[in-house]
Amino acid sequence: MKSPPLFIRLLSFLMLTTLCHAISFTQSFNSSIQRCHDDESLALLQFKNSFNISSSCSYSKLKSWKLNQGIRSAEISNLSSLVSLDLSRNLDFISYDGLLRLRKTSFRGLVQNMTNLKELDLEYVDISSTILYITQLLHSLGLEDSPSSLIWGLLVSTYNGQIPSSFMNLTQLNMLFLKENQLTGPIPPQINNLTSLSSLYLSSNKLQGSIPINFSRLNQLEFLDLHSNTLAGSLDLSSFFQLNQLTELILSFNSLSVHSTMATNGHLPYLRALGLASCNLTQFPNFLQNQHGLEYLDLSSNSLQAQIPSWMCSISTNSMDFLNLSRNLLTGFEQNPVIFQWAQIRNLDLRSNQL
Repeated sequence: MKSPPLFIRLLSFLMLTTLCHAISFTQSFNSSIQRCHDDESLALLQFKNSFNISSSCSYSKLKSWKLNQGIRSAEISNLSSLVSLDLSRNLDFISYDGLLRLRKTSFRGLVQNMTNLKELDLEYVDISSTILYITQLLHSLGLEDSPSSLIWGLLVSTYNGQIPSSFMNLTQLNMLFLKENQLTGPIPPQINNLTSLSSLYLSSNKLQGSIPINFSRLNQLEFLDLHSNTLAGSLDLSSFFQLNQLTELILSFNSLSVHSTMATNGHLPYLRALGLASCNLTQFPNFLQNQHGLEYLDLSSNSLQAQIPSWMCSISTNSMDFLNLSRNLLTGFEQNPVIFQWAQIRNLDLRSNQL
């Protein structure tokens, strides 16, 4: 019987060698995987038990967390060294409701070990039953006033009542998301203590009263969204010129009376989105003449009268994507444009005027 050709024997040898290396690597890899210490495994299980997980959730990594099997540090960092904890956007893909609901029980037992925690993201986590406890917890962790901390994404679901004053003690808070709740009452004036805020989202609530923001103190703001509340009072747009980093300003659909007394040379250098729908405007804000980077501008549902000024047709010509001037009293163009100069515009709404 002939022996196999040389190239077949060589190929078989190479395949056998590769298989041996693969087995050796797998054994080595498995032996090198670090597991949490017993006390940290127990802490993780306590953490799992601090959440109510919606029955509509068909899959959850938490289901695989069992004490007798251990928890691999490849799945979640060693708790004593944990720097960032992100539990955001665990959503039902049909309703987009949050699936995690935080309970007070056992939560302190978990996070008291997170001495290095700097980032905590609870966006779309229902913390409504522990909202007051959360701030005490952050204080106990030293995250309340730590210069290096970033606690953001606190999105409270289905919360009724006023904005908790205890939130105003989180002086290093960078981002605060309290939109789309049932918040009532005024915006606390203590909000001016949050001097590190870059993003403030309070839209789609039932907030009342004036806007008590001292813009000289909150000069780090980049995103301010207060739309769809019942905020009232007179507001001069010149007050926003202290916010040199402001990128998005949305005040639409309140009961505000917004006006502009500023000189035409004022501007917000980084402004990209401005929403002033239903703000009782009677004239086009002059500072818009100097805004060269606007992408979104909504001046609809106001009392803008007479003709559209000629300069309006030449603002942000290289960036404007959305412009809404509908539901006003506009009668035409001061200078009839042969062609609009907005090279990137996709949405232009001029309906319900007197054009």
